[in-house]
Parts: sequence; C-alpha cells; structure tokens
Amino acid sequence: MQIKTKNNRKLKLCTSLAIGVVLIFAVLFGGAACLPEPEILETPYFRYIVQSGRDNDGNPWERITLLNLTEHGARQRFLVVPEYIDGVRVTQIGRRDWAGFAYTADAWISDYLEKIFFETSRVHFEMVGNNSVTWQVPNLNMAVVINWDMEHGSGIGSFNFLTGTDFFVPSYIGLIYNHLISRVANVSYYFNFATNIKHGLYWIDHVSYGSFIEFIPQNPIHEGYMFLGWYREPQGINQWNFDTDTMPNTQELRLYARWQRVD
Repeated sequence: MQIKTKNNRKLKLCTSLAIGVVLIFAVLFGGAACLPEPEILETPYFRYIVQSGRDNDGNPWERITLLNLTEHGARQRFLVVPEYIDGVRVTQIGRRDWAGFAYTADAWISDYLEKIFFETSRVHFEMVGNNSVTWQVPNLNMAVVINWDMEHGSGIGSFNFLTGTDFFVPSYIGLIYNHLISRVANVSYYFNFATNIKHGLYWIDHVSYGSFIEFIPQNPIHEGYMFLGWYREPQGINQWNFDTDTMPNTQELRLYARWQRVD
C-alpha cells in the first residue's frame, strides 16, 4: 500500500511543473526549428524573404525582410533601400534565427558602398546584443532618408547606432531629430504638380559644394504626362545638366520636374 504524504504531493507538483516547462520550450524552440526555411528571393541588389500571417482580427499580412546584398549589390557605390518590393512593404533589415538558444544575424558586406538611400524611415534593424546585423562597409559615409514617416514612427535610428553614419533628411523635417542627424539634405527634387505626397517632394540628396550630383533618381511618374527632365525653376526654364553642372554654394538646391501632357 502506498502512503500519500504532503512531501509526495509536493514532489508530484514539482515534477508536473518541470514537465510543463520542458514541453513549452520544446514547442517554442524545437517546433520553431522544424519550421521550413522561407524561400530566399533576390532583386538585382538585395536578398530577401517574404513573411506572412494573420493579425488578431484574422486579416492577412505580408512583409519583407532584407537579408543582405547580392554580389552585384555589394559592388554598388550607391544603393536605394526600397519601401516596397512587388507591392509588399519592406519592414526590416536583417533577421535573427534560433540555433538552440543563440541568435545569428545577417551581414551586409561591401567595400564599394559610399551612400545609402532609404525610401522611408519606417524600417527596423535587427538588433540583439552582440548579434545585431553586421555592417562591414568601410567606405559608407552617408545615409539619406527620403521620407520621414511622422505618423507611424521610425526604427531607422538603429542604423546610426550600428554604423555611426549620419542621416540627412528632408527640409520639412528640420532638426526635430537632431539627436540622430547632423544636417538637412541640401538637394531637393520636387514633383512640381499638385500633390499631397511628401509635401510635394520626390527625392533628396546631399552633395558637397562644387561637386557633381552623381546619383540620379529614377524618373518620377505623373499620369497623363511625360517627364522632360529636372529644371532649376518651377517654370522649367534652365535644365539641370548632371554631366556639367555642379552643386552651387547655396543652402538648398531645388530641382523641379518638367512635364508635357500626353494626348
């Protein structure tokens, strides 16, 4: 006959709790390890994965994590981190993978990259202690944020922490975020038609005085119109020549798109 004592009950309770903890860890970590690796996709410049799921209300969502650079991307002097790829928002740079209880992170490696453009500030960087995304970009000296998302916040400050690189932002931001940046960008490209998009601003850059503007943004789009080039005035009088014109010694160079209606 087995005699049940208080100590027996405590022992059983402790054993049950221990088994429960083991099962939880097995589900969280062992189960995660069994999940299939997402397919790694590529643009000409980036390797990335697409993640999907449903929110608490059952609505589907998709998001993109940029992992690192392709061989072609690693050989570029200038790179643009897009806001969307094939209609899916880029939300994160670098990922963390479970290997037992350790994190591993992706590395961005380039001996050529000098300037990086972010189409939006609404992107986050994987940062987990010493396993943060590794940036091996010795010649990187500038990051330009085209659109600072005032409504949804920003995770881009982590880039400054990871690389020590200063930010240059649109003039409409001013120095609100002067704890992250050193200056406002001195080259602004405007759509030059009635629009509420980014205060009418299409693109920005920062260029040393007397230097050429080496990076030319993709042509903007205005439905029903053909883009004719970038001009010094909204009226489209003096066209900017990227081959011969250099950055004037002014506080801000403003360039305006010129359009021609398509019949």
